[in-house]
Formats: sequence, structure tokens, C-alpha cells
Amino acid sequence: MDIYQLLEKLGGEIVSNKAVVRIDDEPVEIGGIVNNEFQLNERGMELAASHKNSSVSATAKSASTKRKRARNDDGTLKADDPSTPNINEAWENGDD
Repeated sequence: MDIYQLLEKLGGEIVSNKAVVRIDDEPVEIGGIVNNEFQLNERGMELAASHKNSSVSATAKSASTKRKRARNDDGTLKADDPSTPNINEAWENGDD
């Protein structure tokens, strides 16, 4: 399992060139840039091995129910469009 698959499975994200997931509501760095590409660190390899054959874990389930800010293609935070009062574009699921 590569770093991108693990991030998707655990509901993580890339923050400041580091791959981060939340475990028990605490951020855990699972990798970063090595030789100009994202690679898992030791903790990331442990998590990948433990999640290799499992379905989505309870941690990932709880992470996926958390609100997540929407981002533009360049990675900046997306703003809400005031012309659409029933949809909040600032959040991925459109919730207020």
C-alpha cells in the first residue's frame, strides 16, 4: 500500500509537505517527501501493514464523518459563494 492509498483509507491529508492522519483525534505523521516524492515513514509503514487486508477501520470511519474544508485546484481554501445561500461551497459536502 502506498502513501496515497493509506491517506485515502484513513481519511488523511497532506499538510505542509507531510502526510497526516488523525488517530484518536490526534494528528499522526505517516510520511513526507523523500528524494522529491512522498514516501511512508516508519509509523506509516506500520499502519499500512495493519490495514493492508482490512476494510475501512473505525478510525477512518470517524474521520470520514468529520467536516472537511473544500480546496481549490491550487490547494487554497475555497470560499462560500454568497449567491447560493442553500449550498456552502467552503465545505466538501456542502454543509454549513
